[in-house]
Amino acid sequence: MHEQHRQPDVTRLARHLQKHRHEWFMFLYDPLVPPINNHAERMIRPAVILRKLGSCNKTLVGAKVHSVLASLMVSCQQQGKRFLDLADQLFHALARIAIPLAALPGG
Repeated sequence: MHEQHRQPDVTRLARHLQKHRHEWFMFLYDPLVPPINNHAERMIRPAVILRKLGSCNKTLVGAKVHSVLASLMVSCQQQGKRFLDLADQLFHALARIAIPLAALPGG
């Protein structure tokens, strides 16, 4: 298993790694799982740049609004939809509604 360490944090980390080793190396067992997270990193990069520049994140409300909008934009992009079509429908809706992305025209 693992060597006992004097520091409890190291022992706890070693136990955690041992317990979840199959999750850490899932890419070895499933060829559909990539060994890197580069795709995820690229998807969140615009939000990181905005956060570093201070746009929309000066308040908790601004940060929450930005996170929701960024998520919607990425979802639209991944599904081949135009975010502006979704925003237009939401803006002109008479009541709070949920608009399935499938209902939007293709981008």
